[in-house]
Amino acid sequence: MADNKKTTKLDELSTLASTDLIIGIDDVSGTPTTTKVELDTLDDYLSASEKTLTNKTLTSPKINEDVAVTSTATEINVLDGIPTTLTKTELGYVDGVTSAIQTQMNLKAPLASPTFTGTVVLPNSQILTTPVLNTSFSGTAKATGAEINTGTEDGKIVTPKAIEDSYIGLYFYNPNVIINPGFTINQRVWASDAVLADGIYGHDRWKGGASGGDYTFTQLNGPTTITIKADKSLIQVVDVKNVVGGTYTLSWTGTAQARLGIDSATPSGDYADSPVTATGQTAGTVMSVEFDDGTLGKVQLNSGSVALPFMPKSFEDELGACKRYFEKSYPYATAIGTDFDMGVVAVDTVIGRGLWHSTNVAASTDRKRAVSSFEVEKRTTPGMVYYDLAGTASRMTSLDTNGGYVADAITEQYQAVVADAVHCAGHTAANLSGFCCHWTASAEL
Repeated sequence: MADNKKTTKLDELSTLASTDLIIGIDDVSGTPTTTKVELDTLDDYLSASEKTLTNKTLTSPKINEDVAVTSTATEINVLDGIPTTLTKTELGYVDGVTSAIQTQMNLKAPLASPTFTGTVVLPNSQILTTPVLNTSFSGTAKATGAEINTGTEDGKIVTPKAIEDSYIGLYFYNPNVIINPGFTINQRVWASDAVLADGIYGHDRWKGGASGGDYTFTQLNGPTTITIKADKSLIQVVDVKNVVGGTYTLSWTGTAQARLGIDSATPSGDYADSPVTATGQTAGTVMSVEFDDGTLGKVQLNSGSVALPFMPKSFEDELGACKRYFEKSYPYATAIGTDFDMGVVAVDTVIGRGLWHSTNVAASTDRKRAVSSFEVEKRTTPGMVYYDLAGTASRMTSLDTNGGYVADAITEQYQAVVADAVHCAGHTAANLSGFCCHWTASAEL
């Protein structure tokens, strides 16, 4: 093939008119050919908005001469569908995102009225300014009354209901409606292992059950544990004035089991271990508790569904509470019916708070009268039993004109008993100065 190349100088192209021709060379034949191309048409072609390149390789292409494209086709295709208004700064916000952003946002609590599940943990020393808990607040983060009582939780929220269920609200009030719950008061000087028949009282306020209530004990200065014998039981009936009604919880120490009598002075049903909760008690209506065989101490019966810690009264307060139901003229540690052996002991050393009249009378028909006031007003008019100084029940001791003991006793008695005192009178033989006696007053339930 002949070499038919022609070289066109740039300055020649610069002088072409819009209708001048550019000579094209046919590389195959080598024969020069002339193609008429108007320069305006060529310029329009080159400036068209779209050009289709098929199977062409672009080596280091440039856009507007100043921007170098380094992305691969795959990387560019990733951007397909992205809004044209999205900026590179906005794209930078998603750097490091590993899952759907909206899904993650949906799992976050809103600022207004969020609802949490599970345990919410606040940083240490976090201060909540005027927090408000609504009525639906619940969960393990809320303390119970029992947890308040035991003090076992240090990181829970205390609600008014929890305080109500605890004993904090009762700080200045002993909620235990059982009297003598620690078996500290024993006015009758009841002996360990003595036979305690049905309805008979041993330690104050505790009486034998239907099969009796024999028990053993070693009396302590404070709360004492007793042991109820096999097939025996002890009952305490709660005064109606101490019953607020509703739910009650009974708790105690020891192996004995218990049952409650709701609206009844006679407990029934199965015995159970401590604590026992019962509902439906009517306010101002009698209720009772009963314990079967086993060890027993520190009895607590309080309103509510929470077993509160044992709360004893002082000895003086407990004794005063017991005397509302039973009182004696004998000294506290002296057994009822004690024989004072009056041939040796003077009357005025042993009569104490007993009845004593010592005004001389001339005739046997003259009635002598004595008055003794109770230390605590009784629950109701009490039943009286009088004891002469030899310890014989239902008798009084006559006194001679010198105030000495006379063996024969008054057999005729007159009494006027009210809740706070006893007035007693009797006939004596002529020329005797009067009479004296000890007494017991019982207003037990």
